[in-house]
Amino acid sequence: MESRAVTQETGGGNVSQVAGALVIYDLPSGYIGAIKDKRIGNLFIRARRKCSYLLRRSGINVTEGVLLVTKERIPETEGAIKAIKMIYFELWKKVEEAGIEGLSYSDVEPLLLMVKLTEDRFEDFRQAARKRFLQSYSSVIGYLTEAARKAGEARSKVEIAKMVDRIYSRWEDFKHKATAVAPIVPEAELKLREMDELARAVLRAVKERARPSP
Repeated sequence: MESRAVTQETGGGNVSQVAGALVIYDLPSGYIGAIKDKRIGNLFIRARRKCSYLLRRSGINVTEGVLLVTKERIPETEGAIKAIKMIYFELWKKVEEAGIEGLSYSDVEPLLLMVKLTEDRFEDFRQAARKRFLQSYSSVIGYLTEAARKAGEARSKVEIAKMVDRIYSRWEDFKHKATAVAPIVPEAELKLREMDELARAVLRAVKERARPSP
């Protein structure tokens, strides 16, 4: 069955006028009422995580479910969209094999809409993306600062190990965002350097707690 994902262009069809694109997406998760089979549900959950990564590594969110990509990364994003369509179509085959009733392909089909933008429209969305990126920066800085404070309260190696994993996860996620947005947000590289410095310092402090006392 063919996906309904579509691509639209603006700017009178003149490719030279295209400055970037918006990708509007909605990826079905495993929390679909008709899916009672936990194994199938987990497949959808894992697929959503993988597909979200495929999209977000090539752009920056303007809002949840709306991604801004530069002109140079449009081909990469188009490749990600094709891969995602195939991933969900393969999942649909598993749904059919499981004999799940009351579910059609439209219930699990991802929404993937690419709208190409002229320079003026791209600039409008660039400002929105910049604001969201800086908010993300502030959020992660706050999280790391709190983690540094809580490091002194950790009572077990297990608790410390979980804290380290969460710090790495937030740090890596921010790295992906900063890399994706760097071509359109001047502050991205500086914010990434600041984040790297703080994250390393916090990790040192947290790991120090895991070392046995002399």
